[in-house]
Amino acid sequence: MSCVEVYPLVPTRSLDDALTYSVPEGISLVEGSIVEVPLGPRARVGVVSRVGGRAPDGVKLRDIRRVLDLPTIPDSLVRLAEWVADQYGCARTRALALVVSPQVAAHAKAAEVPHRARVQAVRRVIASEPDGTIARDQLPSGCTSRLANVAGSIPMAWQSVAAVVEQLSTTRASIQRLAQAGVVELATMHLDELESAGEQAASEARPDEVMEPAPALPLTAEQQHAVAVCQATTAGAGALLMGITGSGKTEVYMELIE
Repeated sequence: MSCVEVYPLVPTRSLDDALTYSVPEGISLVEGSIVEVPLGPRARVGVVSRVGGRAPDGVKLRDIRRVLDLPTIPDSLVRLAEWVADQYGCARTRALALVVSPQVAAHAKAAEVPHRARVQAVRRVIASEPDGTIARDQLPSGCTSRLANVAGSIPMAWQSVAAVVEQLSTTRASIQRLAQAGVVELATMHLDELESAGEQAASEARPDEVMEPAPALPLTAEQQHAVAVCQATTAGAGALLMGITGSGKTEVYMELIE
């Protein structure tokens, strides 16, 4: 019988250790998989921390119910969460909530397992003119001025069709007509894959802008001394960096990280 260790995402120290579950035939798991597991009378979201091992003596294991359609957590982040919990004395489930996606973390206190909702999404694939309109030769034949305005107002980032229909006071049939003309693209996507209004505005306002990293600030003599002391510290040992707010400690951290 195949077994795995799982951290159920519940906000309590009584479940600080991983629990062992059996894996039914046909379910494939890796470390970091997001799964649904039984916990008492309820189902909970859990993160697989170890694959393999054997069942504890005298214990009848319960089965993993299913693998959720959610991104796998990299093994390095699972190990990091375990280290954070050990280093700072918090429950491992609390630490894991820092490395899983916000959608999963939001269910750490929930009584139900999340299901990723799928929606029909739309985005414009033709660039608009400087005045925000679409060139007439790119619009459907017989296009009304109202439909032309709708076409120019549809974002170039994925948005749910339902939201666009409501915001622009249009119809799904109009969106479909624009899709047939190649003005917009339609797809079925998970709700959490759609861009927020802020991300959309930023991407449309600066489509060609490349964000350059801020230039590194030259270190002061005190900062250089702090870096040298930290670098000379015995491997595995800690160092305490002291300084008032605004004295430049972060630059020392960044230099050491670099």
